[in-house]
Amino acid sequence: KHDRLVMSVSGHGERKLDGGAVHDMGEFGRQLAYKGFHTAATSLALIPEVPAEISVLLLTQPRTEISPGEVDKIRRYLERGGSLLWLLEPGSLKGMQPIVEALGLALTPGEVIDPAAPEAGFALTTAVAAQYGPHAVTSQFDLVTLYPHARPLGMNDDPGWRATPLIETSARAWVENGLADQQAIFNEGQDIPGPVVIGWALEREQEEIKQRVVVIGSGDFLANAYLGHA
Repeated sequence: KHDRLVMSVSGHGERKLDGGAVHDMGEFGRQLAYKGFHTAATSLALIPEVPAEISVLLLTQPRTEISPGEVDKIRRYLERGGSLLWLLEPGSLKGMQPIVEALGLALTPGEVIDPAAPEAGFALTTAVAAQYGPHAVTSQFDLVTLYPHARPLGMNDDPGWRATPLIETSARAWVENGLADQQAIFNEGQDIPGPVVIGWALEREQEEIKQRVVVIGSGDFLANAYLGHA
């Protein structure tokens, strides 16, 4: 029985739900445990399929390439109606393009720069959430949340999902297509003005199951170094 099990993918340098390093997600793992969830990490290379009975599959940024066979297991899990939380960071997809296509995501280069962040004492490369979509995930949110090193996330016109923009920056933020650092300035014609969507909630009926997927364009916001600010 895998009820209330959050399974994270490992084996490619991903963030660990039980890790204590600043980039790991041990504090988030402890909060899940407090809410009654169990957590486990698995290498997709060592299992025939992602178990259909788990509550959610967690994908964080791989540091090495994921093999096509492993990606196929994720794709088949989605085809069977599995729920997914994907922390999709800037940079290379490391072989995950088929999952981008399966979800109907439209990805562009660049990283979010937000002038509101330094005013709150955080780096310019931290996106500040200004608006939350009408969704159960964010229905009780009335706090400012922060998303360091966030990438913009778009959706195709007809992805086959009901897509709700979950997290959006203010119009002051922009997508920086040059060097995203503390000296970044908006360049007309090169950078993309805000507001910028950095989180989506996707739903569909699949195999008589109400399937839910959440994609967030930042991994750092749940990392040990930042959790508590988000």
